Amino acid sequence: MNNEIVEKWEKTGLLEEMDDFSKRECAYALDTCGNLLIGEKAAYRLEVDKVYGQEGFYAGTILPVISRLYRLDDGPSIAMSMSIEWLMEDFGEYIKEHVELYHALNSCICEDGERELVQMYVFRLENDL
Repeated sequence: MNNEIVEKWEKTGLLEEMDDFSKRECAYALDTCGNLLIGEKAAYRLEVDKVYGQEGFYAGTILPVISRLYRLDDGPSIAMSMSIEWLMEDFGEYIKEHVELYHALNSCICEDGERELVQMYVFRLENDL
């Protein structure tokens, strides 16, 4: 694993509180996801952003999903059991189904609806697998 990839993603804060193994694996997953977001998944990213009416919404939520997944006790083994492409599509479908919940969370229940939506998805994913 190229240390430059880990160093790049450490600057974002998405690798905090991880051991070296999890950092390397998560950095690789984040990099793969980032490349997909600007490459073959760009149209899908724009589709989800359009549902939420916010440019950058999907990218701003899928990357924290990956990071939170790697922070779970079984996170690295859970994350490595699925493809990044599958995770991106599953999360995209999840958040498209929960637009109203996001707006409710964001407007009256909490300060950060995106964060809550990410936490709820990771919790669901952890319990379903």
